[in-house]
Amino acid sequence: MWPFTQEKKYDIRGKTVLVTGGLGCLSEHLNETLLGMGAKLVLTDFLSDDEGSKKCQEYNDKAGRRVAAYIRADLTSLDDLEMMVDKAFRVFETVDVLVNNIGMPAYGDFYEDHDSKSIAYNLDVNLRAAMIATRLFVEKVRASGTNREAAVVSNSSISSMMPNEHFMLYGTSKAALIYFTQANAYLAPQIRVSCVAPFMVDSPMVNRYKKHIDSPYYNVHTVVPIENVTAATIKLIESRCSAGQSIISIGDWYTLPVWHFTASKAYMYILILLSWVVGILKAMVGIRRQPQFDKEKYR
Repeated sequence: MWPFTQEKKYDIRGKTVLVTGGLGCLSEHLNETLLGMGAKLVLTDFLSDDEGSKKCQEYNDKAGRRVAAYIRADLTSLDDLEMMVDKAFRVFETVDVLVNNIGMPAYGDFYEDHDSKSIAYNLDVNLRAAMIATRLFVEKVRASGTNREAAVVSNSSISSMMPNEHFMLYGTSKAALIYFTQANAYLAPQIRVSCVAPFMVDSPMVNRYKKHIDSPYYNVHTVVPIENVTAATIKLIESRCSAGQSIISIGDWYTLPVWHFTASKAYMYILILLSWVVGILKAMVGIRRQPQFDKEKYR
């Protein structure tokens, strides 16, 4: 069953991966996993050159060679987006995979808590940056020849399929990202565009909003470990059947397909409840949650 097929996987070893939001908490585990699999990294973020260079130097020292580089960029700026992609393709002479991992929360009443500037900024970060970066990346890959294989994975959210007045701005941008992903299916087999749509991830960004979340579905059995978001991202990069696909990550499940960008709200709540029940049953029989992705085998 997709995405676990018997065909030969796309080999990440030796490939160069451009990760936006590369210094964020979600990216840190992904970065280490990709490096453990033999990839090289170009990280981009809005943090200072010193912070980015320091992190990349840690990766380089650990590997004993240059495997990571940093490009500071404000991805709400069209000029910076173009600069980022141009520089990224020069660092290690090419880029094979783009991971659109940049994102920011947008909680609150759309009409009372946001103004035009904050709305535009959130859409720039959560949607436009990924769309423009993907376009620029595709242009570069196409220009390098038809035999070139590449992949794009974006980070969406399950909130895109669960309309909620408190996450209206965030969910709208992430829903559009799933639409964009599925519309790009025609680029395959040369370029596979896909995305991950996790439930609330166990991360500092989400934890800041716990006090606002009054839901029985938000609990230890449904919140997604960062390791599982990494696992889903890796699966999408490796699978040659991932073009136009979006997968849901919830609780210990991280490869549930989104059949259509208009997936029903009932489907989402059924998955949440099932994840909660499975988590309870596992706890009752003493099964402890383990990371789903074993990067040790790639060392």
